[in-house]
Amino acid sequence: MSKARSGDSHSTPAGLLNLMKPRGITSHDAVARVRRLTHVREVGHVGTLDPDACGVLPIAVGSSYTKLIQWLELTPKIYRGWMELGVSTSSGDASGVVVGRSGPPWPTRRNAVSSALWLVGDHLQIPPRVSALKHDGKRLYQLARQGRAVWPSPRLISVASLKVLNGDGQRWYFEASVGAGTYIRSLVRDWGWLLGHSAHLEELERTGVGSFAAAHSWSFQQLEEMGDQWTSALETYESHLSIAVHNLDPDVIPMIAHGRRDILPHIMGNAEGTVALVANRDIIAIVTGPPWRFRKVLLKDGAYGAN
Repeated sequence: MSKARSGDSHSTPAGLLNLMKPRGITSHDAVARVRRLTHVREVGHVGTLDPDACGVLPIAVGSSYTKLIQWLELTPKIYRGWMELGVSTSSGDASGVVVGRSGPPWPTRRNAVSSALWLVGDHLQIPPRVSALKHDGKRLYQLARQGRAVWPSPRLISVASLKVLNGDGQRWYFEASVGAGTYIRSLVRDWGWLLGHSAHLEELERTGVGSFAAAHSWSFQQLEEMGDQWTSALETYESHLSIAVHNLDPDVIPMIAHGRRDILPHIMGNAEGTVALVANRDIIAIVTGPPWRFRKVLLKDGAYGAN
């Protein structure tokens, strides 16, 4: 695991933190706790994780990394959890109000495995009625609290795999590998329908996000015990970017930092698409083309001088 370089004008620690979020707090709560622990103001979570779920929650620390979030490789997302049949809830998980019930006979393992195959691939999914998605400018969970729960519009999702790992009868332990925007609560709800049962997500852990893995994550307790050495938990962007990298000649760095678009055609060669311009392992800017234009300049003019 490589250490992150200093960012934010080369003074404030910056990098990516592979956080193991505990159950019982929101992703926003996790960010606030990281801010208090690190004394870094610019902190953002990469994706979200439901309060009742635990697992991998990548955190960008420092403004030079929060600005990179949209260009990080965040798929596949790997989850493990328990599906309980016989009860469906308003939220799709154990925290919701019971809205439906079903009873025996319960499915066999063969039933559970074969029905899961129907959910693999690209298809439309209706998100839960309790989520952070918006309807008419308000979050769905806010509408639900007001007794105005609505079904959101279907959205296209991708499920690479859905495997039964353990369980029998009423409870099944599974692993799902999915793309962005997939709700595991909805996946379990639909799986239950295929089995002819009410169902909800009883327990969930996210074990991977792109190249962030649970095996290499850090708990809050570990970070707190590290004291001022918490920076050693930070990772650099190298193994997490979803875009190509182009190394810059030192002579052009001041011009790039100043936003000189006219020089981009001369330094990009045959490159195309969205590219990170890098010098000395620091990302100077994000550009896209051709025709070439800046998407984001991360290094302030003068930070590198002319060397």
